Amino acid sequence: MVAKLFLECFDGSAIELFRRFIARHPDVRKWIIAADFSQHNDRPFDCFAFTVIPYDAWPAEIERDVKEALPKDLKKSKDLDDEAIEWLRDPRRFHVAITVNGRLAIFWNGPGSVPLTIAREYIAITLANAVQAGAADETIARIKKLKQDAQANGFNVGLLADIWLLAIWFAVLTVLIGRERLAEVIGWFPDRDKMTNYCDHVWYDFALWNAQLFAETFSVDMRRTRCPAGAPDRSSGKERMWFDYMIRAADWIAGTVAAWDRKRNRIPGDQRKYLRMLENVIPSADNIVVLHLDMNEAGMQFRRIVAARKNWLLRTINDFMNAMRRLAHIVRTWFGN
Repeated sequence: MVAKLFLECFDGSAIELFRRFIARHPDVRKWIIAADFSQHNDRPFDCFAFTVIPYDAWPAEIERDVKEALPKDLKKSKDLDDEAIEWLRDPRRFHVAITVNGRLAIFWNGPGSVPLTIAREYIAITLANAVQAGAADETIARIKKLKQDAQANGFNVGLLADIWLLAIWFAVLTVLIGRERLAEVIGWFPDRDKMTNYCDHVWYDFALWNAQLFAETFSVDMRRTRCPAGAPDRSSGKERMWFDYMIRAADWIAGTVAAWDRKRNRIPGDQRKYLRMLENVIPSADNIVVLHLDMNEAGMQFRRIVAARKNWLLRTINDFMNAMRRLAHIVRTWFGN
C-alpha cells in the first residue's frame, strides 16, 4: 500500500522530471542509490533522502567529483558556496527526500492493539515465509535473531518501523528505475545508522523481498537486475565508511529538509547553510523531489512538497535571529563587566 501511494504521488507530480534525468543517461545500465537520514533529533520532521547516481565513471572519479564540490558534510559546514549549489542542482544526479511526522501507525491493527504484539506477529510471519521460500542460511539467522530480540518487553518497535520504511523506500526507488530503464545493477549505499546496522543489516533482506514483490505487483521485469548493498569496511577492526562520498548530497538534503519548519517557514537560527539550501538549491530544482507521508490510524496520504523561493522572508527571519543573538551577547558582556 505504501509503495502504491508513493508511485501514484510520484507519477502524478514528478515523473517527467525523473524521465528527463533518465534520458540524460541513455547508455547507463548500472545505478547507485545512496541514502542518508535525519531522524529523531528534535527537528520538525524525520527525513529519508536518496540520491540516484549513474554508475558511468570509476569510483575514484565519482569520489573526486563529489569532494571537490562538497568537501564536508552538513554538520561540519557553516556555509554553502556557489560551486556546491551548482553541483547539487546538476541534473546528472536525482534526489528524492521523504519526510514523515507524527505517530506512524505501522504496527497497529485497530483500537486496543499493542504495537509490540503486532511487531512480533509480523516477524514470525516473515520468518515462516523466508523458511518456506528457501532463503539463505545467513538470512534465516538474521530473522531468527530479530525474532529473539522482539521477545523482550523493551524491544524497540520504533526502530523496526524505521527499518520497515527504509526497506520500502529502497525497493520502490529501485523498481521505479527498473520500470523506466532496463538495469543490470542497482546498488544500495545507505549511511551507517541504527537502522542499517541492526541485526547484521537485516534491512537488506527486507528491501530485497520488497523489490521482488513490487516488481511483480507493478509488472516490472527485474529478473536480471542485481541489487548489491554497501556496508562499512570492518576488515581492520575499525569501521570505515569507504563510500561516505556517495551519501554526501543525501546528507545535505536530509538535514535541510528535516530542519525546515514548513508550517512557519523557519530554519534553524543563524545557520546560513540552511538558508542557502532553501533559497538556492531546493526551490525549482529539476533534480530534487520532496515528498511527505502522513501515516496514522486514520490512514495514509502522500503529497509532494514544492519549495518556492521567498528570499525576503527567510532573510528577515535569519536577520532577526542574528540580531537577537548579538543583543544577547552584548547584554551578557555588559553584565559580565
